[in-house]
Amino acid sequence: MPIKFRCRHCQQFLGISDSRAGEITNCPQCGKAIRVPALDGTVAPIPEPKLNLKDEQLADALSELARLESDSEENLTKSQPIALPELQSNESRVSTPPAREVTAPVTVLAEPVAESARKTTRHPTSHTTPIEEDSHEVLSSLADLAGRSTSSTSPRTEQNNQWKLLVPVLGFLLLLAIVVMMRSGDGPDASSIPVTDDSQDTHESEPEDQQPANLPNDVSVPAITGRVTYISDAGDSRPDSGAIAILL
Repeated sequence: MPIKFRCRHCQQFLGISDSRAGEITNCPQCGKAIRVPALDGTVAPIPEPKLNLKDEQLADALSELARLESDSEENLTKSQPIALPELQSNESRVSTPPAREVTAPVTVLAEPVAESARKTTRHPTSHTTPIEEDSHEVLSSLADLAGRSTSSTSPRTEQNNQWKLLVPVLGFLLLLAIVVMMRSGDGPDASSIPVTDDSQDTHESEPEDQQPANLPNDVSVPAITGRVTYISDAGDSRPDSGAIAILL
């Protein structure tokens, strides 16, 4: 049976007779030296190549190569330049066109009328055309309308400014009048303030006919006496030292 293996250089799959097991041969694909595996599958390493100076075939091959190189160098040095055909000059190929006759330029003198025209354009006359008069009238009418519009709008703006100033003043006066009317009522309502039973008993025990000493009999002065209390979380009635009574 043939021995099948791969080249270790190019990985080409090869097959060789088992009679050549363990020998050194050249790969048909890459040409490098390889060793055929033995029958048990082992591959012995290839020995390093050595230069044999007594090899006549090698000496002949080297001498032949040297001779070929020397012959090629002599041929290069002795080679003559290649004669190229002469090229025609570009000047001969290009045909020069015939020269045209040159005519002398004609000089034309400027007329003095142009200067007078320039003067007239630079310094216009004082006479106005009808179109200019119409434009002046339109501009004057526009200016009059603008003055009227500004004069008509100025009183309106002054009135608006006056109203803006009067609104907060009127509001303040109205608020002040409401406060004065509330304070100038007939008298406070005694039922709106909680009073304890002791204060009511003392108030009832006082004589009804008793009046202040320094006041006339026909003047009535509203007055409330008593003690303000509050009910705690436990249900007890306790005096309220920080209470404020508002009389309207």
